[in-house]
Amino acid sequence: MFILHVGAGKCGSSALQHHFSNNPVVDTNMGVLAYHVLSSNGILSGSKLTEKASKDPRGYVSSQNFKRIHRYNFKDQLSQLLKNDINLFSAEGWINEGGKQEAVDLISQFPEPVHIVMFVRPQVPVMNSSYWQWGAWADEEFEHWVNERIKAVQWYNKYSQFLSIDNVSEVKVKILGTDIVDDFKSAFSLHYDRVDNESPLYNKSLNIDVLRLMQKYRNLRKDPHDSSVDFIISKFFGDLLVGGAPWVLDEGLIRRIQDKCRKGNKLLLDVVSDSDKEKMLSDERWWQFFDVKSPLVDPLPQENLEFSYEKLFVRALEVLANK
Repeated sequence: MFILHVGAGKCGSSALQHHFSNNPVVDTNMGVLAYHVLSSNGILSGSKLTEKASKDPRGYVSSQNFKRIHRYNFKDQLSQLLKNDINLFSAEGWINEGGKQEAVDLISQFPEPVHIVMFVRPQVPVMNSSYWQWGAWADEEFEHWVNERIKAVQWYNKYSQFLSIDNVSEVKVKILGTDIVDDFKSAFSLHYDRVDNESPLYNKSLNIDVLRLMQKYRNLRKDPHDSSVDFIISKFFGDLLVGGAPWVLDEGLIRRIQDKCRKGNKLLLDVVSDSDKEKMLSDERWWQFFDVKSPLVDPLPQENLEFSYEKLFVRALEVLANK
């Protein structure tokens, strides 16, 4: 059995990848589950995968996008993986490639039809978090970014694109709960004892003070897709510099996003399980304006920063002293 976890972004992917990067082979009620990474260097598995993850600032490794690897021949390596009961691959960027020929080319190489799984949540909070993950560093006008990003969170369209690929057995759409690892296990009726003490919220946003600092000094975050600095800061400074994603979507934008996604979300109700359908229907964030319970902040860089450098300096000294 081959499972491709395709995202979505800001829907728990980092936590799932971190878990399996550090537990690449798991004995389950359905046999051995093995986590692998597809890259231009071939397929990475087992202890070598975990070793590479330990050296990565993010603490995990994931597969490269179809666009980068679809021309490589993985057929022999993939056939050798049939010895495992379950083989898992993961890349959150794959969700944006389901309608492209590169996805068809890569998926056709698997020796048997693959199972696609995507985890999603309401589009409004996803887009708000996505802004600080990618949008703020993209040198793109905010309104334009919002309009373009709405196209990327049409979950039903993403589901349909993968469903149309010949070598796909099924496409599961799961509504993200509080712990994506448990959600993944439930999606495939897997049972095994977890020995980790991981937080289900692995890739949390930096707080507004640090984000403002990074907006002002762009050398700290040059590339929208290079978030390694976020993980480094979180690792050394912990909760001092970590917080929920600052809120940048006003009422008008919230309503626009919901209106643009409403038709697809209604179709999605017929795709998800009965329990996930209830989750969607009872969560107003899918359907109507809601109280975000957070102050609205300007998405654009600010020249004058209100920031306590004293706390940051003290924490930096503590980190250095403990090295």
